[in-house]
Amino acid sequence: MNKRIQNWSLSFLCLLFIGTACLGYVTDTPDILSSDVGTTFQNGYAGDAAAQYEIGMFYLQGVESEGEYLESTQEKARKWILRAATQGNADAQLQLGLMYAAGTGGEKDHSLAVSWIGKAAEQNHPRALDMLHWMSQSAH
Repeated sequence: MNKRIQNWSLSFLCLLFIGTACLGYVTDTPDILSSDVGTTFQNGYAGDAAAQYEIGMFYLQGVESEGEYLESTQEKARKWILRAATQGNADAQLQLGLMYAAGTGGEKDHSLAVSWIGKAAEQNHPRALDMLHWMSQSAH
């Protein structure tokens, strides 16, 4: 019985070690853990919409932090910006609309582009309001 508990404990510790080692891959967290960027990722994973938008922009534009560089990845950018947009972040809603319009990070979708830009405009986002006005003028 004692041997059985010992084997179980060893198996559990091995599993815990492997799980901890793989955590960066599971959560998609880059190795950049400078104070600003690392904190932004922590806040984004905790559900902070502003941090999620910022992470999306990091991936969209690429970011350098303390000598480390996070490469631009449009698909990851769109994923993070979508997270923020669905929580009501107006900047993210506008950016997601622009990404759908251009096909950045995925397929083009004009109706989703207008929908997301419209959601940002409903929150009186100045650029979104200007874009909707411009789009309505262009349609006539």
